[in-house]
Amino acid sequence: MSSGNICRICLGHDSLTSIFHKRGLSMLSTQIMSLARVHITPNDGLPSTICTKCITKLDECIEFIRLCERSDVELRLSLENIVKKRKLKAEELCVDEDGSSPSRTENEKSPVVDENNCEITSDLHKDVYDKNDKKRRKQQCFTCGKVMSSRFRLKTHLITHTGEKPFSCPHCSKCFSLSQNLKVHMRTHTGEKPLQCSVCGESFAQSAGLAAHRRKHTGQMPYSCVLCPRRFRTVGHLQYHATHW
Repeated sequence: MSSGNICRICLGHDSLTSIFHKRGLSMLSTQIMSLARVHITPNDGLPSTICTKCITKLDECIEFIRLCERSDVELRLSLENIVKKRKLKAEELCVDEDGSSPSRTENEKSPVVDENNCEITSDLHKDVYDKNDKKRRKQQCFTCGKVMSSRFRLKTHLITHTGEKPFSCPHCSKCFSLSQNLKVHMRTHTGEKPLQCSVCGESFAQSAGLAAHRRKHTGQMPYSCVLCPRRFRTVGHLQYHATHW
């Protein structure tokens, strides 16, 4: 079949445009390759045009994918809110208005259940579960729901929600909400690189830099482009790729 003026997708002849036409940050060919297992390059001997009908179908496919992603995010957030409301309601039922635990007879006590919603019948297990649950609630952030390993870590974590940044750098104007973040930042002034790669011995100032470096040895490429099959070792490489189509 001739590779002349025909649509590369449906092989039709009507209302053709270049398949390498750029729309936004990517070309039509790139968008097609992100959805279908085909490879399209200039001068590959195959048709280099696409018809209006196929462009419309392409847009519908992209919109369908985005709709799926938006709905998934919305449904998961809704589910998280429902779970949080149930937890808060359960905690309110555990405390009387005067702040003390409600008095119940042994027959009136609600069964204790574990994380899989299975009833815990052993009194010993109930006591352990109650203690762990109380400890977890004391160490849980009620703004984002994150559970910290200690009350101290919870206290420092809460600062991230208030916007307060009490730790300032003596060398520049930057301020930080956590002392650990300031400690890491100070390495940009001192040149200190305490983190070392166990494979080649190269040193780094930040754990993120070390983690990205280790992928050179493992070959891991965790960041993928949504518009083409390429994958990248760091998010910075992915962002550069996305803005230079």
